[in-house]
Amino acid sequence: TQEYYNTRIHFHQHMNLSRNVTMNNIVSTLTNCSSVLLHVGFGPFFTFFRKWQDNVGPVFQHLSRTALIQRTAFQIMNQLPNLVTNKNTVKENLTTLAVVHIRIGDHVVMSLSSYITQILRSIRFGKRFTHLHIMSPYLNESHIKELRACLPIPFTISEHILKHSQFLLDDFLFDVIEQEVAYQAPIFLASPWSSFSATVIMQKVLQDQGTTYVMSRERRRYPVLITKRN
Repeated sequence: TQEYYNTRIHFHQHMNLSRNVTMNNIVSTLTNCSSVLLHVGFGPFFTFFRKWQDNVGPVFQHLSRTALIQRTAFQIMNQLPNLVTNKNTVKENLTTLAVVHIRIGDHVVMSLSSYITQILRSIRFGKRFTHLHIMSPYLNESHIKELRACLPIPFTISEHILKHSQFLLDDFLFDVIEQEVAYQAPIFLASPWSSFSATVIMQKVLQDQGTTYVMSRERRRYPVLITKRN
């Protein structure tokens, strides 16, 4: 992570977690930390989530980013109505934000058209949001053109926020803050098979922060509402 983003993270405490370390060992260690970096690939992440009562609850129930990150994300959310692509939109009508995570480019889980279909179904069947923020750092001009042609509501993309705040944020900080935007938003539409989305899902659901759906990879299905029960 540090090499990819050309940054350095200074740890107060470092633990080498072997396969023999239990979740109880990890959770007991976390109680002595003010902040934690969970650096895991999707394979272990999926295993980690299979017993959420034991593994996920103790970690994500109290997970929070620093006050500065929270405040920065809140201010960025307030700016989103001013950055929407639809020029004729009345900003005062943009009252309920939904954030969608579209994962394309680094690992294609679904095609962009499949994501768009799921978003349209969300709009058509009662997911009441007035504008959309699309988290995806790999959108090119043809992707944006397709989004503009298909989506009936105002939207922003990651690039809009990054251009707006690039003098303050590098790519790593931007990802962290955008993830916090997804957490604070009233509605989150998650990408399937993404640890980035899964982090937001678990934090939002376990802390009762807004409404969360996961998009379906099946053509005729609809985004699935995520609750503590399911």
